[in-house]
Amino acid sequence: MSALHQGAVADCVCLVAAVMAIALGLPAYSKAKWGRDPAADPGGCRGRDRTAEHEAFRLPQPTSSGGCPSRDITSQVTSTHFGGEHRGSHGAAGNRFLVNWSATYDSRMELSEESLTDDTLEEVVAFFRRSNPFAQKALGWDTGRFMDFRWANNAVSAADDPGWFGRYCRIFRDGGEIRAVAVAEDGGDAEFIITPGEDRVAVNEVLSRLIEIHRERGAGLVFEVSDAEQWLRDIFVAAGLTEGEITGHEWEYDLASLPDPAPVAEGFTVATLDGVVDRAAVYAGISDCFGKAFGREGDGVPALLSVEQNPMFRPELSVFALSPEGTVVAYCRGTVDSDNGVCGVDPVCTHPDFQRLGLGKAVVQRCFANQRALDGRFSYIGSLPEPAPGTFLYRSLGPKSRTVSSAWTYHFA
Repeated sequence: MSALHQGAVADCVCLVAAVMAIALGLPAYSKAKWGRDPAADPGGCRGRDRTAEHEAFRLPQPTSSGGCPSRDITSQVTSTHFGGEHRGSHGAAGNRFLVNWSATYDSRMELSEESLTDDTLEEVVAFFRRSNPFAQKALGWDTGRFMDFRWANNAVSAADDPGWFGRYCRIFRDGGEIRAVAVAEDGGDAEFIITPGEDRVAVNEVLSRLIEIHRERGAGLVFEVSDAEQWLRDIFVAAGLTEGEITGHEWEYDLASLPDPAPVAEGFTVATLDGVVDRAAVYAGISDCFGKAFGREGDGVPALLSVEQNPMFRPELSVFALSPEGTVVAYCRGTVDSDNGVCGVDPVCTHPDFQRLGLGKAVVQRCFANQRALDGRFSYIGSLPEPAPGTFLYRSLGPKSRTVSSAWTYHFA
């Protein structure tokens, strides 16, 4: 499983998903968003799957070039390639849907809708940055997670489908300003609605559009909501969604008050990618560690290399442990948004032959320290519901708080 993730200052709304972890003497764990195909992803796209307790990373599908794209693939297309024309009205289905709970929310709006393109990518990144820390605190979406969505495994698996990001990331504007962004992180049933604050009107409007879109696709529609966000739960109840099982936790760590780091087992070393010249060789070791940890085969190097194209990529936040023989035996990757101080760690893994040595804890603690040095204030890690094995590690790291999320499903007639 690969690493990356999360952002601060303002507000935001997002829905669906998440998680996996890694414990001192336990298998690899890390955030894995709910509803995703339980395959491996060393690139760390944060659409992490809760369908399997020990999911690692989703290996990218083979591409025609056999590797990761050398450039931003959104720059290869124009808005017409996304199959998603500008949408300024609902259509009959959307209007009927909205009326069902219009009495609950007394205000309506007509938001224009467009696909993510290379021309709007920078603007969307800025939207995520100003939408945090609310987005992360409330719903598990920081700037780093959007970076993972755009530059990690999806960039490799969708290399031959230039319209992919436009189909699964939609921008909603109120005039010229972005009011909301909807992301189907893995191109499946799971959706997220992100707004810069507790914006009931915008969420209500975007939700109606998503129901239309998923109905037309013949796909299901699922969100993940924190127990702390009652206003979202109210919207979903009014819209006819039903709450399902608990999907996981978000653990928050105050980087200003962390416990002392655990000692590293004798003969083992902890290092980062900072200053490493031959990163491909290290990535090969990381990919092998993931495969061994989760019993999966495949080459994760293309996704890891693709992540480096992310403009917020920091090599010092890719942390790995080496055995006395020089083998990668534990790994995590972090993100930091110095604008708002919000950080994330995803994924974390430990080679099964080297568990119960505290190596998972050691790499995460080094990542925390490096995030703090880069002006990080809070870091977040997702997990499956307790008592999943990874939760023991996350508790041992001294969290400040923990939220509980559950799945909410819209049932099409």
